[in-house]
Amino acid sequence: QLEAIGRRKSTLMDYESAVRIHLVSFFGARPTGKIVAADVERFMVDKRGPLRSAKSLRNWVGVLHRLLSYAGKRDWIPSNPCRTVDFPWIEETDAGAAGLASARVGGLGADDPRRRRRDDLA
Repeated sequence: QLEAIGRRKSTLMDYESAVRIHLVSFFGARPTGKIVAADVERFMVDKRGPLRSAKSLRNWVGVLHRLLSYAGKRDWIPSNPCRTVDFPWIEETDAGAAGLASARVGGLGADDPRRRRRDDLA
């Protein structure tokens, strides 16, 4: 369905990665209806570390929020626990580092193995 509403393939790959690597590794086989705001807050504490930016964490919580919103729209869960949780702040240092990294990657072009891998999958 996400492709039908115009999500790019790279965006879908990012969502899948967030679910597989971060959400499933934390929440496991817990039913979505059993996830509460305190679980989401524990997820943020667990995933926030010195090598992870607030932006990445915000993206992962955003994916969780969208998944739970989808479940809520279909009445699979009574409410979305992410609605009551404050998303992490993105500090200027996080945004600056992301911008710098982005500029470097943009200059690498085809030499960037991440870019080459994504293009190969298209």
